[in-house]
Amino acid sequence: MKLCQRFLPHCPPTPVCKPATSNHSKSPEASPNSILSEVVKHIIKLFINISNDNEWVSSRIGKEEGLLQTIVCCVFDVPKLIEEKQKYEMYILSLSLIVNMVECSAANRLSFAKITISPSSVESLKYGNSTTMITDGTDHIKIMDALIQLFKYHEMKARDNEILGQDGVKRAAKAIKQKDVNKKPVTGLQLFENGCHDDVGGHWKMSDDGLEWIPSETETTTEHQLTTNQPRKIVANSRNPESNLTTEERKEMNETLDKANDHLENTMVASYVGLVVGCMFRGNRAAANNIRPLLQPEGFKPMIIVLKKMLHFMSLMEGMSKKGEATLKEIIEDLEESEASANNREAITNH
Repeated sequence: MKLCQRFLPHCPPTPVCKPATSNHSKSPEASPNSILSEVVKHIIKLFINISNDNEWVSSRIGKEEGLLQTIVCCVFDVPKLIEEKQKYEMYILSLSLIVNMVECSAANRLSFAKITISPSSVESLKYGNSTTMITDGTDHIKIMDALIQLFKYHEMKARDNEILGQDGVKRAAKAIKQKDVNKKPVTGLQLFENGCHDDVGGHWKMSDDGLEWIPSETETTTEHQLTTNQPRKIVANSRNPESNLTTEERKEMNETLDKANDHLENTMVASYVGLVVGCMFRGNRAAANNIRPLLQPEGFKPMIIVLKKMLHFMSLMEGMSKKGEATLKEIIEDLEESEASANNREAITNH
């Protein structure tokens, strides 16, 4: 894994090219960059499988010299060196392995807490008012500070997403309400928001949760009429609003889906970072109190929100074991107790 990381800077990602139109064109060969990143991901998957809920294996892996530092590099450095489409998986795999390593091994938690990284590893993690924090008086950043910076970056990006983000949706809805009703109607995404497809079984509506498809009350009647009087192709169109969209509207819809996907990815990365942080100070109120100031002004509230979203998502997808679900619930409870305790202390101080 170290060798792959060493070679990645010398094998930049291949630029995305338009697919050839020739019928005889061959599938593009894998680039050295994609091969190296795949090797790293497969090694991480192996470590995840053998360390899952296994304290002895986790501790044994953690004792390997430099391995924890290498895994940390997979979170902060490797994603900058690989293709865009592979970054999300690299984040999730690397953070999942760190969770396995620190969840059940106290020795790994101690070793992990001592890791520092270069400031260049977090230079790109600036979003809004978020800033990089150097806390040890040297040219390195403590790993917990770096993780908090990574969490804030992805959590803020998810929150500001104009399709599903809590703050982004409110701004988008407010902007729509403030528009002059006498202005010329707009096209594309805002047509969905204004409900432009009542003639095809429903309409799009902007709500606090993002874009929602509202079926028409007369959809059943319309489909019955089309079934008896029109060809089957027209019936299909009534059930598929996308079939009646123009090229520009399709483009807007695809952009909307891309933004929704970005929101999901940023939320999941923030959730896994929160899971690592929670495992590091689970049952250790003093450690939690030391970390909370880095999350000001909102404290642990954003982390609690994304972890609850993660718990709900994993429960729906049945993607987590009973023990993992219990651990996540315990971390959320610890965060809530720490936040409540800190708020009580602040209230007493203010009085």
